[in-house]
Amino acid sequence: MVIKELMNLNCFSSKESIYVAPAGGAAERFVDGIREKRPDVDVSGFLDSFKSGGEVTRVDQVDETQKEKRVVVVIEKAAIRKCLVDTLQQNGFTDLCWVGTNFSLWVEDEMEEDALYLFY
Repeated sequence: MVIKELMNLNCFSSKESIYVAPAGGAAERFVDGIREKRPDVDVSGFLDSFKSGGEVTRVDQVDETQKEKRVVVVIEKAAIRKCLVDTLQQNGFTDLCWVGTNFSLWVEDEMEEDALYLFY
């Protein structure tokens, strides 16, 4: 299964509820960006293969009813990302995407405003 690379925050629908994986510094910064730029998107928490506690839930401990949520994988190393995606799929998650190097935290409205500012 090929998972989609996210390019910006416009990919989320209003009031969408998502998980972010794995737990860690990059994922926390990604969530901070979502909460700042897209407060309408609900981050249900972090998923991880090994640890749980607080906002972090182990992948194999997620309730079946929650597995329909989109999972955004935030990890740079392709080999680790592949292992995590495989683990998520083996545990019943199907709506998966990842944040790559081309991702921007800008939302469309800000991009237009900033572009206009630069031109005028």
